[in-house]
Amino acid sequence: MQQLLRRQGFDPLTSTRSAGSKVSASKNLDLGYQKSMQDPNHAYEFMCICDPTVDEDEYDEEEEEEEEGEGGDKPSCDGGKTCPCNKTAVSLPSHPYTITRAGHRRADKARKAEEWREMWALVESIVLFIEVGGGADMCMADDGERVQELAASIARLVLTTLSTLESHDQLKEGSDIRNLGWMMSLTHAMSGTLREMNVMGPTAPSKAKAFKFNPDNLDLYVCAFAHRHSITIPGVSEDDMAEAAHMAMPKAGAKDHWGWTRGSARVAGGDRFDITTMSSAERKEAAFDEKDPIPAKVMESIKKGEPACIG
Repeated sequence: MQQLLRRQGFDPLTSTRSAGSKVSASKNLDLGYQKSMQDPNHAYEFMCICDPTVDEDEYDEEEEEEEEGEGGDKPSCDGGKTCPCNKTAVSLPSHPYTITRAGHRRADKARKAEEWREMWALVESIVLFIEVGGGADMCMADDGERVQELAASIARLVLTTLSTLESHDQLKEGSDIRNLGWMMSLTHAMSGTLREMNVMGPTAPSKAKAFKFNPDNLDLYVCAFAHRHSITIPGVSEDDMAEAAHMAMPKAGAKDHWGWTRGSARVAGGDRFDITTMSSAERKEAAFDEKDPIPAKVMESIKKGEPACIG
């Protein structure tokens, strides 16, 4: 990544850009990792971790057996409080499971994409942005087909997240997610907004035994999850809840039945969809009012290596 950024004129370690380099808010988002890796001796120092090939349940079972057989008091993985995690490999030379700090940082960054807390934060921000933050303006874009694909991806993300919460026993009243009902209500309202903007089609309830995903049914699927786990959704009618109660749904714990892994790959963007990489003249040409939508002070911040923040 550092080599790629440098080829584009950006020094990730100093957060400076060479003359003529392409400005991009997307590149700035990787800056935290790059800064933490400034000292090569620290970045590539080997540190200990617990056996990554054993999940927590298996790990606990293994240790129970060892304790019974050896009478030892070996702790399970607790993130480094009592286990080997985060200790230097030099300090524990006999420990077999080691990784560089850089590798661990990257692995941790990737793992966060599948953590339910991180996924729920994405759902919260997207639903709030579209329903109350002006994000629905995207529906007025010329490329209606792409907007429809984006709406379908949002539906997949929301539903995949709900499935993930379900698999972690967090989809219920009284779970660690304190705003479940309200966010489900907001998602239900967002579906109606996207439908009014002709980005989503009308709901098509299916009682067929075989599940087949239809992004237009986002609000019904959300209600079906709520019905399955006795979650109250404020503002949703009894008729909607009754209709959703008979919807065909994937089994709890099913793998990618909402098509997030497959679908997101098809619509994933990149710098070519990032208007911060365009020149001011290009943005003006594409804007309806022929004005640059990004204030000059915001572009100056981006040039300094900061993420974009408009509003």
